[in-house]
Formats: sequence, C-alpha cells, structure tokens
Amino acid sequence: MPSTNGSKPPTDQTPPNMQVNVVGQFIDDLSFENIALQEGRMTRSVQSEIEVQVGVDVKKTNNLTYQVKIKLKLNAFTKSEKSVLFILELDYVGIFKVSETDDETLKMGGYIVDYTFGFVTRDSI
Repeated sequence: MPSTNGSKPPTDQTPPNMQVNVVGQFIDDLSFENIALQEGRMTRSVQSEIEVQVGVDVKKTNNLTYQVKIKLKLNAFTKSEKSVLFILELDYVGIFKVSETDDETLKMGGYIVDYTFGFVTRDSI
C-alpha cells in the first residue's frame, strides 16, 4: 500500500502504484458573522437549529500536483422565527503531489479527498 508521509490512507481501494505526498495544508478563508449580536437580538436564550453545507473542489495545479479544497458553511437560526443567529464559513486546502496516474482514475476514486479529509465521506457531499 502507498505511503502518505508515514500514514496509511483511509481507504483500501487506492491504486497499487499510486503515491500521495502531502505538500501542505492551510486555512484559505475563515469567516464568522454573529448576526444576532449585531442586531441586538442576543438578550434572551433561544432554541436554535444548525444547517451544515459541505462542498469539495479538486484542481490540478500542475503535472502531478493537486489542490483539494473543502468548503464548510454553517448557518444557525432560531427554531421559532427562523431568523439567522450566526454564519460560519471555512475553506480548508490541502496540496498534494501524486505519482503518475490518469486523471479519470483519480477523480472516480476521490483518493486525494480521502487523504485530505478522511472525516468527510462521499455520502455527505
């Protein structure tokens, strides 16, 4: 099985000749808006609901390097009035160098996404 800087990938379906090396990982964008506080609506305790959206984008940056971005958006709002309490947005990026493999195999397997964000399953995106 290929190595990922000393760790095993979260899936056993990685092509046998594929190697993935982590070049770097970083927060690309982080935003938090406390709308309820800005509007002076935080004077009482309220029941809230949270809506979560997850998106993944994979881009080939050069011959063997890929950039994987996971986009998380959380919206919290009151159950009764459905008014927004806060919004949190996070874009987290991983950059990877991949041994030669055809692009179609890489896309179909989603192997780079698994390496970057093993906690996110394909069922959740």
